[in-house]
Amino acid sequence: MNNILRKINFGIVGATGFVAIAHINGLKSNENANIAAAYGRNFEVLRRRCGEWGIKKLYTDYNDLLKDKEVEVIDILTPPFLHKEMTVAAAEAGKHVIVEKPMCRSIEEANEMIKAAKKNGVKLMVAESYVFTTSHMRARELINEGMIGETMQVRQSKGLWLRRQMIEHRPLRSVSTSKEEIHWRVHPEKSGGGDYPWFMDHAVHFFALARYLMKDMAIGKIFAMSRSFSREYQGRKVSHKDIPVVTWEYKDRERYGTWTRVDESIPAFDYLGFRTVVNGTDGVIEVLGEGGGVATSGYKTPPLILHTKGKTTQFRINESPDRVWVSEVNYYDQAHTNELNHFIQCLLEDKEPRYTGENGKRDIQYTLAAIKSAMENRPVDPDSIQENWTAY
Repeated sequence: MNNILRKINFGIVGATGFVAIAHINGLKSNENANIAAAYGRNFEVLRRRCGEWGIKKLYTDYNDLLKDKEVEVIDILTPPFLHKEMTVAAAEAGKHVIVEKPMCRSIEEANEMIKAAKKNGVKLMVAESYVFTTSHMRARELINEGMIGETMQVRQSKGLWLRRQMIEHRPLRSVSTSKEEIHWRVHPEKSGGGDYPWFMDHAVHFFALARYLMKDMAIGKIFAMSRSFSREYQGRKVSHKDIPVVTWEYKDRERYGTWTRVDESIPAFDYLGFRTVVNGTDGVIEVLGEGGGVATSGYKTPPLILHTKGKTTQFRINESPDRVWVSEVNYYDQAHTNELNHFIQCLLEDKEPRYTGENGKRDIQYTLAAIKSAMENRPVDPDSIQENWTAY
């Protein structure tokens, strides 16, 4: 990928988690990367998984990993409630950091992470894969080339994600909802989302993309619709709060965006997964994201379609099939590989990543503003969110 033949040594933190597979596959595909060590709390699982990948140095104490002089970069793949503490400790140990989204749970935590990286002269990047998905990057290129004129509206929709396991008749792993074992993705404090834990995990994705496809324009006001409902789950009634619709206006107040989630059965709609429509003054772009594709008809929706000047152009992207989703877009693993390749290039050339800690903080701020809007049933200016405010 470049002419610099130097290996950068990574330490994987949270190597036994789901997203670790995508990161390790990405690092192994880069000639300038070497996975020098891995950390996980369960040694037996860590040993078994890392044995498959050929990772020899294993740690169950995070401080021991940070003392490893061979490790130059810490790749943090743990849940968000651990991100601030781990990032600050890594920076103080002189390690560069790439940390999974959500970056953290509050603006205050983000500021501490950014401050630690600057103080210790290390790079900090948030692994925001939606702005490194190949179809999204190609859409941004078309926007930069002026193919649809001035971008005026971003409309996003999140349909059902269809796992390959569902059609290959392999068992799915369940997520526990017991008080003793509640998964961080549905935990009010560990996720940072309070009554809206899943939203906290996903909204940073769509806000990052909303800015990216609007040429990085900031968002000025957010309104989120909330709903409450109950359903039967494993023989008992479970109450939920949910955010199915979000709208926002950009800082110039002439441009706006929407995000909606579709919860119908698979045959009830055409598009699976994440889909975005970008309207401009001279044209329209339709682009598929994570898990994007057609559900039942068998027709393969192009990952990107451009409508401009009375013509429609379809773009196919030459990538291998997604490992997790039935999709026309390779999110697992290609988007994660793209982001890691970019970070490695920045390290080799001493450049600032294009999705920094400041970017991660901005999208945490937007997500918290949306949750506050849902809680209070009113539009919220993201700049009004106090540094130490949390949703839990």
